[in-house]
Amino acid sequence: MKKLKIFAKTCAALTLCFSFSACSVNSDSQSSENISSSINQEERFTNNAETFSINVPVIEGGWNTDATSMLNDYSIVIDNSDQSFTILVQSLPKSEGTLAAYPDIESVENAYYQSTLAQFGIDGTEETIKIEGASKTAAYSYIIEQGEVTSKAFIAYIDMPEAYYIYTITGLEEIYNENIEAQKLAIESLKEINQENSNIESTTTSQTIE
Repeated sequence: MKKLKIFAKTCAALTLCFSFSACSVNSDSQSSENISSSINQEERFTNNAETFSINVPVIEGGWNTDATSMLNDYSIVIDNSDQSFTILVQSLPKSEGTLAAYPDIESVENAYYQSTLAQFGIDGTEETIKIEGASKTAAYSYIIEQGEVTSKAFIAYIDMPEAYYIYTITGLEEIYNENIEAQKLAIESLKEINQENSNIESTTTSQTIE
């Protein structure tokens, strides 16, 4: 358990390099106390700045949003009741300063790897994801073995119109294996709220003209 928390916190530490620090998360669905474990049930989470949202399948015991002390308004972190499975979505808005430092998603990926993953000395297995609205994506899965503890991680890098995103899923081997396929599919639910609203307005205007 301690090894997983160290790994998850290490992944989160890059937020400091990107000047991300401490985030609140809004859950738009019922509390975890009233949720039964079902792959068909989802919760929607929105970052505090309300710039993006994700829909994730509920997990046994429900999600909690208490682990927010290291993140800022442009990120989301949720984990299960004993913190053995965590989802961390870090957003890097495309400001002028950001684009000067990170002109493309590859530069974000490289910075993240060097700042967090390189110390583990592991190579990832390339994965494939598709997200509507993303101009480019890359994803990798990792296995981290330390002593008798095996942890796993799935990390996706996503280039959207308004921001870059790093979508990280970490967990102890057993719970990770039980949940990862459903949670990987949920990455496709990532939506930028401004873009989503623009699409709605565009559709409404088109229907009015017709």
